Amino acid sequence: MRVNAEALKTMPNLVLDLRGNGGGADYTYEPLVPYIYSNPAKLIGVSVLATEANIKGWKQYLDDPDMSEGNKKSIRNTVTMLEAGKGKWVSTADDETISNYKKLASPARVVILIDRNCASTTEQFLLFARQSSKVILMGEHTAGTLDYSNVIQAPFSCMPYVLRYSSSRSRRLDKGEGIDNVGIKPKYELAKNSDWIAKAVAVLEH
Repeated sequence: MRVNAEALKTMPNLVLDLRGNGGGADYTYEPLVPYIYSNPAKLIGVSVLATEANIKGWKQYLDDPDMSEGNKKSIRNTVTMLEAGKGKWVSTADDETISNYKKLASPARVVILIDRNCASTTEQFLLFARQSSKVILMGEHTAGTLDYSNVIQAPFSCMPYVLRYSSSRSRRLDKGEGIDNVGIKPKYELAKNSDWIAKAVAVLEH
């Protein structure tokens, strides 16, 4: 994003091709947020059952060499909350309204291409992005694998087998807004055998 920052300031339209993006960590999409933000966006938080296994798993996130110090600080805060609330469901991410950005003039319109392989953190990004008046989702329904997330792993005694499981539960479920096994629906559905980039450009230039 830094390399293209100057070009993005004068770019009238933008196509983000997220097809096949299975997710990762929330901090990886933060550099994109200023370019798609247009108005306050509401996000629903998650809770984690504070067990010894989950606490150990969250501590393992700190071993990521690509994680910024700011995000490591956030993880440490989460671990502290879990340790203080052992045996209970702990809110590790509160419901929030994102409003601390200014709407940029460019890009003015953004198409995000999505397919059934978009999952997890990618879907978290899309829940934010689809609330922007700039953004149009095109393609297919996403995978629908976000309500239970923040995957951690625990080794079995008989290596090399490893158990990977979700440690957090979205409170969207309490509001009947879950997306697991449903996915996020695009505004415009596209046929697999069509030229998705060309379709996106046509919508932006219409």
